[in-house]
Amino acid sequence: MKLPSLALVILATLVAGLIAYFGGRALQHPSHPLDAKAEIRWMRKEFSLSEANFAKVEALHLAYIPRCDELCMAVADSGRKVRELAAATPVMTEALAAAIAEDEHVRGECRKALLAHLYETAAAMPSEAGQRFLEMALPSVLSPGHPDVHDSVRH
Repeated sequence: MKLPSLALVILATLVAGLIAYFGGRALQHPSHPLDAKAEIRWMRKEFSLSEANFAKVEALHLAYIPRCDELCMAVADSGRKVRELAAATPVMTEALAAAIAEDEHVRGECRKALLAHLYETAAAMPSEAGQRFLEMALPSVLSPGHPDVHDSVRH
């Protein structure tokens, strides 16, 4: 039996990690607006937000949920396609390579949308609080699945 190349093992590990990260986030996402409001309540105290600042942050969060749900579904679908194609063949195929490329594209679009949302949220906060929020949130988006990074914000 021929052992897979190191590159293939690394790629498979990376894909599995991203699927687990984004798939887990999709499963954790609240489906009810009241849950979504409760999900960010901690931010008011953590960042000493005024009622007006928190209302802006909350509105941004609630407005982003449909986009986040849409992107999570796209990530799940593209990951599922990669897994199905990989399970159906013992070798790399053009279809599998194309599915991997599409999966990477979808995940990249998700990261870009989330980063834009985080920057918009930070801008709705007082400057120092917004900077601290980004310091907490960006590592989980920029280095998903990295062992030294914790998922400090859900969206």
